[in-house]
Amino acid sequence: MCRFLLVLSLLLSFASAEAQFTRYSKGTRNSMTLIGMPLALSGQLTQGRVTPLTMEEIAKLREREFNRFDRWSIHPINYKADKISDFFVLTSLALPATAIPAMNTDQAVNGMHLYLQAAMANYFLMTFTKGLAHRPRPYVFEGSTPRDILTDREATISFYSGHTSTASTFSFLAASLIQQYSGSQTIRTLGWATAIAVPAVVGYLRIRAGKHWYTDVLVGYASGAMIGMGIPLLHSNDRKLI
Repeated sequence: MCRFLLVLSLLLSFASAEAQFTRYSKGTRNSMTLIGMPLALSGQLTQGRVTPLTMEEIAKLREREFNRFDRWSIHPINYKADKISDFFVLTSLALPATAIPAMNTDQAVNGMHLYLQAAMANYFLMTFTKGLAHRPRPYVFEGSTPRDILTDREATISFYSGHTSTASTFSFLAASLIQQYSGSQTIRTLGWATAIAVPAVVGYLRIRAGKHWYTDVLVGYASGAMIGMGIPLLHSNDRKLI
């Protein structure tokens, strides 16, 4: 999923090469894009250095106490919830396109570039934090999880939820673009309602899947929302997108 998002972002950078921003010159815009690409990749490199847990390490981890808030996150792996969360994340990738009918051609191309920058920012923060936190997933502490899953590197990159942050990023980006370009208050309200609901559903499903703690989901939701709303606001002259 993460690699797919990175490839999608790189492709969009070429599709939006002639976009014009309201606040920044073309040269400044291109510099931001060029800086964003290696930055996004650096996050993947940090995450890639995470080492899998051994069974001895897992046994010691299972002896520790949890805060009351997170202890309720421990569930067996639920593959159905996992697949449904994937579906919602993939759907969220298309949500910014719902603002296109309210845009002219130049605005639509600008929106594609905002999409790119939001995707790279989310990817970097999420992978970089996962690499630093090295937090075991809830299913590590659940007795029925198969050994091969426990000792896989994926079991050690729980914080924070990339699915939730990605859904939040693109949902709130869509709402921000709709707020800026749509003249219909009903559509604006629907955009914000969708932005709030979609990542919340994804976060719930990630917890039910046994993949994330409550705190993983909350941080992922907040991080994505800040990126999704912050990137358009950064490029706005009047700063009245929200």
